[in-house]
Amino acid sequence: MTNREAYVFGWVFGRINAEVFPDDIGPDPWEACMRPYTCSAQAISAAHEKGLLSGDLDQQIGEALSEINSIEPEMDGGSEKVQPLETQGSWQLGYYAGKGKRLLADAGFDIAAARKAKKLTQAQLADAMGVDQAVISRWESGKVSPNAENLSKLKELLG
Repeated sequence: MTNREAYVFGWVFGRINAEVFPDDIGPDPWEACMRPYTCSAQAISAAHEKGLLSGDLDQQIGEALSEINSIEPEMDGGSEKVQPLETQGSWQLGYYAGKGKRLLADAGFDIAAARKAKKLTQAQLADAMGVDQAVISRWESGKVSPNAENLSKLKELLG
């Protein structure tokens, strides 16, 4: 599983939890980040049973899951193998973005490459965006994803 796939699984789990449990954290996200295939499938099934996956939410989740290419989880005995900590960290970032009802970050837009093509430094881009240079660094590294408004502004500045 790639870190991006872990992020997507986390985002899906978070988005579903945002609908089912809007005022609290919902089912144990720590178990879900260790075994994302199993827990995401359970969350999706439960959401379908409750009739929560319709309209925009169903479309968003379907588009997100289309990014998952690693179909077979590694197994340890009869259950899904626990994911490495780095992968769990990516899952958690996705979970909190989804729980906050943020749109799934666009994996196809390479902020660093677009910035370099415009011959801008991170500091210059940060000034134009009205954010700290550290935020640009985190966006470029994939540790944090820009929200929809900032992603739109990035594309406008760098596109």
